Amino acid sequence: LQLSHQNTSYQEITGLHENFPIHAWLANHDAVGTGPENPLGNIMVDKGGKAHVIDTGGGLLYKGTGTKKAKFTPEVDELQTMADPNYSHLSAEVFGGIDPNVAKVGAQRIANVDDLQIAKLVETYGPSNVFEKMNLLNTLLKRKQAVMEHYGVQPGGKAEAAPKTAPKPEPTPDPYEHKPFTKEEYEKWAEDQP
Repeated sequence: LQLSHQNTSYQEITGLHENFPIHAWLANHDAVGTGPENPLGNIMVDKGGKAHVIDTGGGLLYKGTGTKKAKFTPEVDELQTMADPNYSHLSAEVFGGIDPNVAKVGAQRIANVDDLQIAKLVETYGPSNVFEKMNLLNTLLKRKQAVMEHYGVQPGGKAEAAPKTAPKPEPTPDPYEHKPFTKEEYEKWAEDQP
């Protein structure tokens, strides 16, 4: 099913909100499909309710149309803009109101990606110009750090979701709460009266 044609709330789709920090880190502005050609069509949901990104809609330095983005900076503004209806109502429809504990899973996955692995990927697949390649690597590493700081994660942590709701604590008995007397308590009380 296409994301826009599923009957489940976005919070219930496995992998959708967990991956939000990853889309923000890589500047996948159109991750959900915000263009008129394929609204909400960049993510598919399988029969088991798991999200699969089939088109990131561009990322890093380039838009989905193949043109260069106006900015790709060390600041990860996408953590706010991709959930903001003033930026994109479709992106905000999917990514607005994410539980930070769920998003933290994706942030932890980013934190666990080795910087050397990122450098190797940029070396292999990055721009041909050495200066642009180094700039891209530097930006990606700074953006990684910004996401880690935003979600409070460190390399080596477990990427697992916290429970959606904390267990309810046992109620503390109220010492002044009125409880009806049992028959035995009443009889004992009555015997002690003058």
